[in-house]
Amino acid sequence: MEGRIVIEGQDIKQIGVVIKLDKDRRLIFDLNSFFELENKYETIEKAMTEVQKGSMKTIRYMLYLGLLNQDESLTEDKVGRLITIDNLNNVMQGLAIAMTISAPKIEEKN
Repeated sequence: MEGRIVIEGQDIKQIGVVIKLDKDRRLIFDLNSFFELENKYETIEKAMTEVQKGSMKTIRYMLYLGLLNQDESLTEDKVGRLITIDNLNNVMQGLAIAMTISAPKIEEKN
């Protein structure tokens, strides 16, 4: 089932997004992931803009951060080997969904 993305459960912030790579893997962005993204790109929005532009460097890095929660033995190089031309669009879509559901909601005060 190449290219399958599944969103499961009620509290998807904790469950993440299942993405098919070498096997089903779960993308979860936690506080550490957001910290690393802000440290490298200044803001989450700038990182997402780079993904939308198709920056392979950013796509690999974000996928790496999203997968670390489930597999701390991964490296950026190992994650790069999981991305192929055939699954690149699904990786980008999975990252966008995972980032959207994981991002903290900031309430505006009047």
